Amino acid sequence: MNISLWINSFEKDMRVLGDAGSTRFNYLSQIRQFLGHFERAGITSPERIREELIKDYILTKIKPNTQRNIHSAIKHFYKLTVHQKFKLRYIPYTKKEKCYHIILSHEETQKLFNACDNSKHKAIMYVAYATGVRVSEL
Repeated sequence: MNISLWINSFEKDMRVLGDAGSTRFNYLSQIRQFLGHFERAGITSPERIREELIKDYILTKIKPNTQRNIHSAIKHFYKLTVHQKFKLRYIPYTKKEKCYHIILSHEETQKLFNACDNSKHKAIMYVAYATGVRVSEL
């Protein structure tokens, strides 16, 4: 299996579709690992990877959110590049992992700001804290 050929084709397809750069980077990394895994198993083409093997591969990842991410990448790859859009139709997404946010007290927040000596970094922290924007948006 020529992994670099498939990766290049997938990247080109995602660029044409207009996928975000972070999505492309993440999906390409996931697909590179996915194809490498099956190349080592002796499978010569993504078309020959059965659904059951894909399901087993997804389950090798422990965290549910990682499983969901891999599932999305593989599904996107098969739809865009391999042109087998129904390849994963019987593989359901793993349930989302519950995430409980840690809320800092006023004192803890103040200690965090006081620990920063760089005025530029401190200003960035204040803006992020006050507006709630994502780091990528900041």
